[in-house]
Amino acid sequence: MSNSRTNPPVVAIGGHPNAIAWSRNGTCIAVTDADACVWLIVGARSLPVRLQVLHTGAIAPRGEDGFLVATDQGAWYLGPGEDPGLAGPDPASWVEAVASHRVGGEAFAAGRSLHWMTSSELLVLPGLPSSVSGIAFSPQGTTVAACHYNGVTIWDARAGAGQTPVSLTYAGSHLDVSWSPDGAHVATSTQEKELHVWRLRDGSDMRMSGYHLKVRHLSWSRDARWLVTSGADAAIAWDFAGAGPKGKPPRMGGPFTETLVTAVACDPSGDRVAIGCGDGRVVLAALADSGHDITLWESAGAPITALAWSGDGSKLAASRSDGAVAIVAAPPRAAPLDPGGG
Repeated sequence: MSNSRTNPPVVAIGGHPNAIAWSRNGTCIAVTDADACVWLIVGARSLPVRLQVLHTGAIAPRGEDGFLVATDQGAWYLGPGEDPGLAGPDPASWVEAVASHRVGGEAFAAGRSLHWMTSSELLVLPGLPSSVSGIAFSPQGTTVAACHYNGVTIWDARAGAGQTPVSLTYAGSHLDVSWSPDGAHVATSTQEKELHVWRLRDGSDMRMSGYHLKVRHLSWSRDARWLVTSGADAAIAWDFAGAGPKGKPPRMGGPFTETLVTAVACDPSGDRVAIGCGDGRVVLAALADSGHDITLWESAGAPITALAWSGDGSKLAASRSDGAVAIVAAPPRAAPLDPGGG
């Protein structure tokens, strides 16, 4: 069953959106596009910020209203009312991944090195086995994980630049990495259309397969019970309660769609997940109940490229491949997905 809310405010940007993020204070949205432009959306206005680069990609919040952006010519700071600034390294470096944490600072990857700007120092951590494709901070912000060919490397800020990092190994190309909110697991998506998950307590690992596409979006529920992913004909939710998902089938969340699920994002304030589809729909589904969902955006058929929640879970931003960005007010959490509730 579903209940449609089909007319959220929509802002048009110029190019194909690559990534989207909210500022920490919830006043601004940043969208990177395929034309090397970053769009800052404040209210109903979209403000293009043209960087002197050929590529923009990953984006992360910085401070209260700013952002850190990955480009083919270094990592850049930007925000409303300020000129872009180069975070580093030199402009000749292609930065593939960025991440940030309110306590842990900011990190970006250039080639086979990780640059981590803590509150007190810049750590340059070289010598990775291949280029870094994804970065994630631990929930406390004291450690950071970087994925690359054949696994994940984890550093601890308290150990300094000369430390021996922890290595999590599994053969193949790892595309992105995500840390569970309870700090117990690290998950990656792989080139082979699979997931790989390590339990940090004992180093045990598991592989999840059966996807139609490469998994581009991984999102954990607030309580760390569910890991929800794109790449199939429904949102795939793996249950980490008790002994975890090993040997158990996943839950299929939201609508089944022939155009496949292209993006997912768990509500940071509750047990719900936003699901973006290849046919342009954005649906809100309950993780604990597979029977009810709400269509938040019934758009014109262009695929959803990215989803992002504001920090308090009150608003959802969704980008579409034709350059439309919708800003949706989330339904109240009280009986949130009951179609009979209006």
